[in-house]
Amino acid sequence: MRKALMWASAFVLAVAFTGCMSPEEKAKYEAEKKTAWDQLNGKWKVVSREGDKDEDADPDADATKAGFYYIIENEVMRSVMIDNAGKEEVLDRQLLRITWNKDPKTVDLVACDEKGKPITTRTTKKGLTGKRKTTTSEIKDVGVYKVEGDTLTICASYDDKRPTDFSAPARSARYLLKLERVKDGSKKEEEKKDDKKDEKKDEKKDDKKDEKKDDKKGK
Repeated sequence: MRKALMWASAFVLAVAFTGCMSPEEKAKYEAEKKTAWDQLNGKWKVVSREGDKDEDADPDADATKAGFYYIIENEVMRSVMIDNAGKEEVLDRQLLRITWNKDPKTVDLVACDEKGKPITTRTTKKGLTGKRKTTTSEIKDVGVYKVEGDTLTICASYDDKRPTDFSAPARSARYLLKLERVKDGSKKEEEKKDDKKDEKKDEKKDDKKDEKKDDKKGK
């Protein structure tokens, strides 16, 4: 309940924050948000994984296996196995909550179902007064991330201690994940390349026209 109230408070503050912005500031904020997600969205393969292992993790979610990828879309990261026929088997899903305007950027990786709804767990503990208290909390890792070109690095912790750097010492409950974007050469990407080529051709044509005009003026 306490954590739920904390997230509700954070949501209210975020709404209040954007509500106090001028139209220009809000537009800038939304543009930065879109850029942050554009940097994350896509298909990623594992370059390396260091640090402690999650004892509760799916044993099939082995990042070193051939055909293992992470796919990020709609603010959810799926860990998947893709066979030679292109069939995708989802092993795990995590809802990503990012703060892109911090240094380092932060991310919460919250276990979720196929609809993106966070998965929660209930624990019962005996308090100082002897009464038993049940709390509901999300199953999540907390971490930091950075994007450098086509490389995504995530350093996260299985406990509540968020890393402040990109290291995963032994017995730290941390893991360091380095991913590389997969460029599948889809039609859309090819179309974008063709569009860029056309733009360059048009620019060259315009430059030549301008040069001819200048030559005529000089004569």
